[in-house]
Amino acid sequence: MMLVFRNVRVRRTGRERTGLRRVRPARPGDEGVALISAMAVVVLVGILVVAIVSTAVYEATASGRDRQRATAVTTAEGAIDAVLATLQTSNVASYPCPDPAVPSSRSFLADDVDISVEVTYYNAAGTEVTCAAVRAGTAIASAHVSATSAAEPIGNAQVARRTMETLVTLEPHVTNMLENAIHSDTSVRFTNHNDVINGSDTPGQAANIYSKGDFDCVNQGTYDGSIVAVGNVNLANPCTVKGSIWNGGTVNLNNSPTVQGSIRSAGNINLDKATLGGTAYARGVVTVASGGAGKACLGSPDKCLSGQAIEAPKPVDNPFPKIEWPNAQSDWTAHGYTQVVTFSGSTCGKPNGSSSDYAANWIRDNMAADTASSTIVVVDCPGNPVRFEGGMNTVTFGRDLLVISRAGFVVSNSVKFVSAGPDADRNVYFIQPATWSGSAVTCNPTVGIDLNNQVSFESPVRVLLYSPCSIVKANQGRTAGQIYAQGSFTWDNKANVIYDPLPVWGLSSGSTTAESYDVEIVYKRETH
Repeated sequence: MMLVFRNVRVRRTGRERTGLRRVRPARPGDEGVALISAMAVVVLVGILVVAIVSTAVYEATASGRDRQRATAVTTAEGAIDAVLATLQTSNVASYPCPDPAVPSSRSFLADDVDISVEVTYYNAAGTEVTCAAVRAGTAIASAHVSATSAAEPIGNAQVARRTMETLVTLEPHVTNMLENAIHSDTSVRFTNHNDVINGSDTPGQAANIYSKGDFDCVNQGTYDGSIVAVGNVNLANPCTVKGSIWNGGTVNLNNSPTVQGSIRSAGNINLDKATLGGTAYARGVVTVASGGAGKACLGSPDKCLSGQAIEAPKPVDNPFPKIEWPNAQSDWTAHGYTQVVTFSGSTCGKPNGSSSDYAANWIRDNMAADTASSTIVVVDCPGNPVRFEGGMNTVTFGRDLLVISRAGFVVSNSVKFVSAGPDADRNVYFIQPATWSGSAVTCNPTVGIDLNNQVSFESPVRVLLYSPCSIVKANQGRTAGQIYAQGSFTWDNKANVIYDPLPVWGLSSGSTTAESYDVEIVYKRETH
């Protein structure tokens, strides 16, 4: 053993002296322990770093995967919404079929996604309708839309793919949908507190009134649309027209009526204390009674203009659309009216003890049920109109109904027509056709449809009253839908019309192709 000595200072009794201190050498085998310890620490730290980094990468990947799944769901639903918007707002010629105009590849923040959309159309019977037929205007009742969105994978992760689907019902707007709220080829007359209200929620549709003769508002009434009359227009006792007036005869505004739009007359315009929102243009002369000028024209010399080149409405531009029976039946059948019930011969007229006829009793007793097909009731009874009279009270509709009556209709004494469900829209057609088996229908008497004494069609039931004869409504009641009379039309005593247009098939003077549809979602869900 080798001894090593070093100089050291030793403090003793206040004095310092120099001496030697012996240092023992390291034991054999202790060399490199510190290095090994350091390496062990480095390895442990490395393992921790790898674990932390791996966890961070995993969490980032998982987070990105979740983000991609959310993006896929959102973009798939957005693609469906884009299709539904197209169905709601576009003409059928632009309908997405089979592949809608939705971008197939898009970028959303950090993700690139591929979107594919499939659209399938069905008719009322549930049969698939081809693309060409849809764009040509063939009627469809529903559509199934599915959209799949796939995001590009992150690293080696699987593709984030999600699919959404929806089923919608479609209500058609067809080119032969009758445009006016009221149409008469003879005259239109309102006598006492009658309103024509626009109940349509479709842009561009207005509660307009057309008369091939005169239009008269005798005592108060508000008309949401415009008035077109080949003859004269007479407004009195504050009647209000929210639209405009265009006519071929004279316009007489007596006793403070209001026209919010303009007046264009091929004759003269007499403004007696009238309020006019637009301008009065007359081919003849515009006259204002003393005291009335302050409302209509005072201070606005350009508001009342005489000697203008105003043409009268041309009847050829508003022909009375014809429904001919049985020629029209096939068109109605093609649109779901497949149940046909016929009354003739011994089932014409009234059964013993009933105020109503056989057909009306059958409708009351059988139409409340909701079935897959709509119903046609054919009443081939010359001289015997369909009668809903005393004791009928309420008639309930669980499905749509077309009644074709050769002799017209009589409804009286507090009869209400209602839907089986508060949200179940029902279309009802009371039609006296223009021809029957090729021969013109006889108006006997002149009234084809007579609604008298508190007859109402309650929402959500809407009705088309159609006759080549006259139509009369008297003594209170509500009618939602449209009215077309080739004869005169008279509405009396607080009986209102709510304009809500119906699709009509089988018109001899129009196309039966669908132009567009209203869309209602049945369901929307994620499938996988």
